[in-house]
Amino acid sequence: MKKQKITKELFNKPKFNVEAPFALDPFSLPPDVKEEFEKKGWTPRWLNADTIITNSGYHPKGWQVFKRETPKKDSQSFLFGSDPDGYIRRGKSILGYKTNEDASKHKKYLRHIANEQKFENLRRKEKEKMKQMLIDQKMDEIMSVHEGYED
Repeated sequence: MKKQKITKELFNKPKFNVEAPFALDPFSLPPDVKEEFEKKGWTPRWLNADTIITNSGYHPKGWQVFKRETPKKDSQSFLFGSDPDGYIRRGKSILGYKTNEDASKHKKYLRHIANEQKFENLRRKEKEKMKQMLIDQKMDEIMSVHEGYED
């Protein structure tokens, strides 16, 4: 067999069939499911299946488990994570959804919580700086009188 000279084009050529479903990302949605989500106005999310099982089919943050209306029966879909019963799984993850409106409310809530945490961390740092400044100025006796009343 003749050895092939390795060129840049040959080196960058994919070693697998890029057209194969889920070849690049196992958590990408199948095209038919992506289309169905867009039509129904849903936002997809991969959920921890153990959490769903532990909570008897409910997710603590309101996500619902997605089930295909007509499950695929071919062997390819089963190999790539779709169960014959219609649930789409990837390892310990299962596909869930919320309406776009509920998902945006949830994102706003998470942003609000993150901003509050940033503010609280900033406040805590400033409080520590002030305490250190008082200690540096030998005013820690005054500070001990007001201990517990920082807020």
